[in-house]
Amino acid sequence: MDAVESACFIDVGLFTMSIYVSSAADMQKWHIDVPLDAAVTLTTTELLLPGGRHSVAVDDLLNAAVKAGRVATMTRVVVLARSWVHPLFYAYVLRWLRAAIPLSTSVSQLPHALFAAECAGVASALVVQCDSAVLFCTPVLDGVICTALESVWGGVSNSTTVDASLMEDAFSEVGAHLIELAQRDDCDTHLSGNARAGDAGTPHPETLTGAEDLLVAMRKQIRMCQRHELHACLATVVLSGDAATLPAARQCIALLLSASLPDSVLTWV
Repeated sequence: MDAVESACFIDVGLFTMSIYVSSAADMQKWHIDVPLDAAVTLTTTELLLPGGRHSVAVDDLLNAAVKAGRVATMTRVVVLARSWVHPLFYAYVLRWLRAAIPLSTSVSQLPHALFAAECAGVASALVVQCDSAVLFCTPVLDGVICTALESVWGGVSNSTTVDASLMEDAFSEVGAHLIELAQRDDCDTHLSGNARAGDAGTPHPETLTGAEDLLVAMRKQIRMCQRHELHACLATVVLSGDAATLPAARQCIALLLSASLPDSVLTWV
């Protein structure tokens, strides 16, 4: 691999750490499971005590990333930052990397949403990130994150969904419920919370809660983007994260978009 044109991107999530190695020719990707002792430090950084078991777990995880990504041969190492992770976690990771790799290798931080948009080849987009079956949405306009309009659309499962097959099933179920909602004549009334469980022919509200919540959250964010005239963001939707490769997830997002943004282009990275 040509070290002059290579970079390693490290993305740490609650359950999986993704490592991307980019060269002039292609992009390679690996996944490493994140142990619980390391995962809790993403939001509870006071556990990162020197020599403590949580710090050791994070150090071991970063060592695995350095080996898998052949970081010593890279000219750039970039830590991808998620909006919900505590900033001190990334400060710890950056400090660790700077101490562990050659001085000739630059170390920096980049918001995950900007990385996703760059991989999709667009400057403006709605970046929908799936993180352990929870959908986060970030508007990106001309390479800049609109932080005031970031939102959490919600989860596709009541339980923590990590396994790919379970996540596929969860997205399939929500997608089926979205189709049910689209076919209902009183869809808007139902979404406003006026439907009753005892209505004849009406599915029990609990069976549609996930689909309803996602649809309401998406429509709310779209209205906010329209109000701020972020029309360029709405033209492209980029799906990223641990469900981007799942056909059911892409179909679910497409169904969501068809309700309010039928002309938008959906892509995934």
